Amino acid sequence: MAFNEMKYVTAEVTFEEIPDEVCLTIAISGCPRNCKNCHSPHLREDIGTELTESVLKELVEDKGKHCTCVCFLGGDQHYKELRDALFLCKTLGKKTALYTGANDVSFSHYVYLNYMKCGEYIEELGALDSETTNQKLFRNNGNGLTDITYKFWGNR
Repeated sequence: MAFNEMKYVTAEVTFEEIPDEVCLTIAISGCPRNCKNCHSPHLREDIGTELTESVLKELVEDKGKHCTCVCFLGGDQHYKELRDALFLCKTLGKKTALYTGANDVSFSHYVYLNYMKCGEYIEELGALDSETTNQKLFRNNGNGLTDITYKFWGNR
């Protein structure tokens, strides 16, 4: 496995990225998109620590030991490297997720994903917690994709 082209800026345990999952959320730098009013514009820069196989394994086994899912914020610009990172997470017994600002993503390319959020952020449409959002969160149910974006909308 070789995914040392990716750099990560943070790795934190989170509870909001994927409904019903506790995530080790890893923010990948070098985002090629330029979404207006992006909540993480610093991730456009080539900054952070190289995400090697041993670093990822240590993050998942230590910081993410009580997590059910590893969620990558970005990284899809490194297709092969991301695929290898997702595979490693799966072999370590974790579900996997990807947040991307891409609008047109072929989920079939990511056979190691359980979840994928896609769609650029458009301020007037809102984020995932807005019923007018253009962004979508999909769950891979093994036979196709299920849109579970509604889980961010609360009890409306």
